[in-house]
Amino acid sequence: AAVIVNNAVRYGTGSFHSAASWFNVPAANQAVGACTGNWDHLFSWVGLDGWRNNEVFQAGTESDAYCAGGQTQQFYSAWYEWFPSLSVRITNLPVSAGDAMIVWMVASSSTSGSAYIGNVTNGTVVGINFTAPAGTVLVGNSAEWVQERPYWNGVLSTLTNYGGAWMSTEGAQILGNNSVFTFGNPGGATPLLVTMLDNGGHAISFPTQLGADGTVFEDEGSAK
Repeated sequence: AAVIVNNAVRYGTGSFHSAASWFNVPAANQAVGACTGNWDHLFSWVGLDGWRNNEVFQAGTESDAYCAGGQTQQFYSAWYEWFPSLSVRITNLPVSAGDAMIVWMVASSSTSGSAYIGNVTNGTVVGINFTAPAGTVLVGNSAEWVQERPYWNGVLSTLTNYGGAWMSTEGAQILGNNSVFTFGNPGGATPLLVTMLDNGGHAISFPTQLGADGTVFEDEGSAK
């Protein structure tokens, strides 16, 4: 993950209220030589919060891989989520491996916002307005760009072997400030790169800052 963190403690002036990214949808494969009979999952997303708090306002794509009996399948979809609610797949926005995506998250208050998701490759764009789960409020203390090994049916999934992926980390805006904060130029915020670990504590997905406004992610194969 690539994260920019500020000092906001409640939503208001000084909170991140928007974040954006463009990226290509990672290709989905299982680990080299593996055919597990199960699905592997990868979520690629941009969002607000989730760092040192228990809610996330986010949207992105999923890249899933399956293999059984030597037969492989891939599944791709766009989705949105205000965690702790579950993610919702977007059925009218077709997604394939390698498609160029633009995702822009905009909070209009601490409990409502919009996800604007565009597939530049096929020319499809959707805008979705949604609200926070009951009892959940946005803080706006972090903006995140993430390749995630998600929980699936209540269990931490095996990571899709996505090989490598690049995401722009060039758009996060603070309420009351017209400046655009980037990972490479975070202003008063703190930039963090976070490595993903497998169940044994071994590093399996590595972020590296690439220039002022992009992060490249690389994996070591599927998690255990």
